[in-house]
Amino acid sequence: MMTDIRWPVLLQYEGDPELTVIRSQEEWRTEYVQHYFAAQDRLIDSAGQCFLLQQRISGQIMPHAAGVRLSLNELNDILRAHFAAAGHCCVAKMLVASVAEAVQAVEAAG
Repeated sequence: MMTDIRWPVLLQYEGDPELTVIRSQEEWRTEYVQHYFAAQDRLIDSAGQCFLLQQRISGQIMPHAAGVRLSLNELNDILRAHFAAAGHCCVAKMLVASVAEAVQAVEAAG
């Protein structure tokens, strides 16, 4: 359910290391709700909870809880893959302590 999502979130595309930051539910509604998403694309909210993106009959996407919370190790692996794919150096040393820090790192890198 949308009210369970703690914003901002990271959007992770299936099979693609690129991460996208979505700052708010309003940004989700205006920019992303009509997009097509693959079965394993997911949102990772600020609490580390994962949400899969299920298409509704109306054509809109409704995130639903996947029942998975990322560990810090998993989060750091995802973040390292994102920065490695973008060509950043020294990503093996990159560590964050929370999803909020991961969001800040992705935003800062632009």
